[in-house]
Order: sequence, then structure tokens, then C-alpha cells
Amino acid sequence: MRVLLVNDYLEAGGCEHVVQRTATGLRERGHEVEVFTSQDVGGRRTPWGYVDSKGARLALRRRLDALTPDVVHFFNVYHELSPGVIAEAHAWRGGRMTRLVMTAADFHLVCPNSGLRRFEGEAPVMLEPGVRVRGRDLWRWQWDHRSRAHGLLKAAQHSWNYRVHRRWRAIDVLICASRFMMRAMAVTGIPRVHLPDPGPEVEEAAGKEPGRDLRLIFAGRVEPEKGLGLFLSAITRIEGWHLTVVGDGSSLGGVKRFVRENRLEERVEFCGRLSHAGTLERIGQADVLVLPSLVYENAPLVMLEALSRGTGLLVSDRGGMAEIVAEFGVGWTFNPLMAESVEAGLGRALSQEPTGVGPSDRVAEMLESRGLRNYVRRLESLYTDGERGSACAC
Repeated sequence: MRVLLVNDYLEAGGCEHVVQRTATGLRERGHEVEVFTSQDVGGRRTPWGYVDSKGARLALRRRLDALTPDVVHFFNVYHELSPGVIAEAHAWRGGRMTRLVMTAADFHLVCPNSGLRRFEGEAPVMLEPGVRVRGRDLWRWQWDHRSRAHGLLKAAQHSWNYRVHRRWRAIDVLICASRFMMRAMAVTGIPRVHLPDPGPEVEEAAGKEPGRDLRLIFAGRVEPEKGLGLFLSAITRIEGWHLTVVGDGSSLGGVKRFVRENRLEERVEFCGRLSHAGTLERIGQADVLVLPSLVYENAPLVMLEALSRGTGLLVSDRGGMAEIVAEFGVGWTFNPLMAESVEAGLGRALSQEPTGVGPSDRVAEMLESRGLRNYVRRLESLYTDGERGSACAC
């Protein structure tokens, strides 16, 4: 089977890691796999290119003609390629039996903002999952914290592709990594399948020594919606913890300033952006992964990577994050907007002595069931129409 995986970026974050693992797993099963990204598109970006990129469509058409894939699998196409590539693949397919599959990496199919939120000034307002945004609100609400212009561009992309041209209709099946995403995508009417992203291999714990401060780690983009600054402000009065921050982003300067002003330099370490392997090593050395996101997250891969190394979870009670904690029975959740809830969550983590023995047998078995081999076998079934999704609410 010939498979073309389509994603904005080749390397960046969790979604890109899933794309690469998908390619690896399919190749190991003997399939011919190519990856198409914005690196394959030449020319200069324009505002309209964000809405519907002609350059990306032409480049994709050339790749489709050359590969003639049996399956085109879309991941994230909203930042660089534009949803126009979905229409291009649909037009190219014509009478062919090529199957168009998409993994819902975020909420772009149902909302101009990937985090399912709008803004009043710079203050985010979360939207109700599973409720379609009304047409007049698409242009009335602000969809980006940076400016009204940025928000209008996002509204234009969403309106043009999904309200005017209804390009989601070209997708044969929508893969959702969490049940929360399944519910959020119900309004599209696209057949949906719950298929968690491929989980990591189980690793031995990296010497989590008892009798010292609790080692916390934050690994990811340091952006306003990730809530790191708000989390720190809620725990400054609590003793007995040390936080390692892996990653960078627009909020990093503000977080560093907060650390200096509150004399937390000895308790907070900034590592900058590390390689994926380097990040995993740091996660394995920590006791608890902190994920204080202010937005709905789908199914953060970093949570599974932490579990695979015997590292606990302390995460927001939103979306797929709480779902993973409940499913694996490991970790604690908190309301990121309530300081007392954050304090209580950290207090529960502090009261549990690190084991240093890696994941439990139950967690290891659950991670194995989510492994690359099982993931690829489910994909093969979806790719060949052997497994159909549900179009009803879940």
C-alpha cells in the first residue's frame, strides 16, 4: 500500500513525532510511505495563502501524481499548508479508490482557534465542546490574542474552507486520539474512530531518589495557553519542590522574570529547548510531569512518555488530560484557574514518596496496548475501509 502523510511541519512537537512514528510503523509493515510538509512548498507566504495556499496545492498535486497513493492521511495542515490541500487531494482522487483520512490533532475543524477558545482582549474564553460556532459569531468574536487582524485571518480560513466549501466532507474517516475529541468533533458529521496515538516503549526509572525535594518537570511550548506562569504563581508559598522547564516560547521571558522577582532561582531550572531524546531523559529523571494548560488538550503524548518512565502526572482537569489520568489511574488533576486547586494538587503529589521503580505492571500493559504495532494494525484496517467510524455522538 502506498501512503502519503501530510503535515505542516517535519519536526516541531508532539504531532510531528506522531507523524514520524506512523511513517516508521507503516514502513516496518512493508508499506511505501512518503511525508509531505511545508518544506516541499516553495514561494513566499501571503495572507491568502494562510486561507487557501495555491503553492501548497500545486506542490501536493505534483506529489500525488508521482506517488499515486492508496491513502492520503492528513494531520495538522492549518498553519502552513492550509486546508486547501484537502480539497486538492479530493479533486485529484476523482474516481480513484484513494482513501482520505485525517487525524484531528486539534479543534480547527470546528473552531477558528485550535484551542477551542475566543478572546476578550487578551483574556481567553473557552467554548463548549461539541457546539457549532454560529455564523455571525465567526466574524464578531476575536480568535487570536495577538490582534483583531490575526483573529480575522483565522476566521477567514475557517469560514472559507468549512462553511463556504465544506471541505470536511472529503474526509472518509476522522481519527480522534481521545474520547474528548470524539465528542468535540461530533458536530462535523464525519465518521469518527477513537484511536490513541502510538504510545512509547516502557523504560526503566532513572534513579528517583527518595528523601529530597519533589522533582517537577514542564516540557513543551512556553506559551500563554500552557499556563506555566499561573501555575508558578500558585505554588510559590509551598516548600519541597524543584521545577525543571524544558522548552521555549513567547512566555518564557515573563516566566523567567517572575522567577527572579520571587527569588525562585534555586527552585526553577531552565533548560531551553532540547532534542526529543534529551527531553525524555529529563522526564525520566523527574518525579512528576506538570501540564498546567489553560486550554483543552487532546491527548498529550508527553503524558504517555512520562508514564512510560515511571514519572507521575500533575495536570489540568481539562479535555484529554483528565481522561488519561482517569484511564491509567495515575496522577492528579487540578483547576488551573484556581490557586487553591493547584496548591491541593501539588500537596497530593508531595505526600506521595517517589518509588523509583518505573511504571506499574498495569500501566506497562496499558502502554503496550497503545504501542506502535497495534496502532499500525488499526490504521491498516481504516486505510482499507475495514473499520468504519461512528457518525453519532460519543
